[in-house]
Amino acid sequence: MNNRHSFRYRLFMPQLEIQSRNLALKHTGLVVIAIGIAVLHYLTPTVWHHFHTMYLRMFYLPIILASFWLGLRGALLYAGVCTILFIPHIYFQWPDQHEIFTQLVEVGMFFVVGSFSGFIFDIWRKQSAALLHQQGVLAQAERLALVGRMAAGLAHEIRNPLASLLGSADILKRGFKDGNPDPEFVDLIEHDLKRLNRILDDFLRFARPRKAEVTPLSPIEVVQGALALARPTLAKMGTNVESVLEQGLPLCWMDGEQVKQILFNLLLNAAEAMQGNGTIQVQLNRLKDLLVIVVKDEGPGISEEEARHLFEPFFTTKENGNGLGLAISRQLAEGLGGSLCVTPQTTGAGFELVIPMRIEGVAA
Repeated sequence: MNNRHSFRYRLFMPQLEIQSRNLALKHTGLVVIAIGIAVLHYLTPTVWHHFHTMYLRMFYLPIILASFWLGLRGALLYAGVCTILFIPHIYFQWPDQHEIFTQLVEVGMFFVVGSFSGFIFDIWRKQSAALLHQQGVLAQAERLALVGRMAAGLAHEIRNPLASLLGSADILKRGFKDGNPDPEFVDLIEHDLKRLNRILDDFLRFARPRKAEVTPLSPIEVVQGALALARPTLAKMGTNVESVLEQGLPLCWMDGEQVKQILFNLLLNAAEAMQGNGTIQVQLNRLKDLLVIVVKDEGPGISEEEARHLFEPFFTTKENGNGLGLAISRQLAEGLGGSLCVTPQTTGAGFELVIPMRIEGVAA
């Protein structure tokens, strides 16, 4: 047994032993109670009718306890145990046929009560487990929210000295004379400081998203604005962009800047996936009351494992990525009441942004 399995054995075996011991104690207690009640029946003369009536009702005790401890199956099991213990007493000690029939009906009630109580306790147990799970989820969410606020505050405090360092690096670079090789090191410092500043900006944007400010806008103009914003960057990378935009779309209530940011992130992500070589296709369509924007690339595509984690913060497949671009994009999409997801493609990768139309004059 290796160390890992040995550790798991030491960790879980005591718990399993405790559970097994508790279960054995419960079964032992139920069996003792049922046998004790049966013994009272057999030792009590039948002329003491009232005592037998009381003992018969006492059989419900182990059945209900089994319902509480073991659920429906346990309740039916001990209803059967009580029946087996009581049936001989009926046939051998009660000559009256009417009494036999009455007590057989009572035995049938063992199973009715066991089924009902076991079913109720099973539902209660499941609801209690679900409630405990939800309480755990809420507690974890509160802890994560606290950590997020602390991290956002820390990131905000880091930006101030970072701005000072960037300014100092710029002043140092201007102070070097021509031909001095040292400015290269200052350029390296400035490059890394700017990268760190971009990471902090993305993190703060994710941790403290701006509330959407919707206004009636033309969907085509918003998409074209995002393309115009991204084209200079994409052109430097050698990436082409093709757009297929449905004409005649009405004005829609949306936050144009946030939609442009989402599209810019998707376009840049697609270009980086293709390493600058290829064509990105952007489609804009209306599907009933939804605005659908699809961004497709000709890159290597996305595996199933990557797709499961693609929108998680800080998950990235890029060497120099920070893993926040797609997480921010989905957060913005959900803030607009929409969604952002990966669409299956035969080649390359595709992302689908869906936003409610909220047509002017119909919904505000």
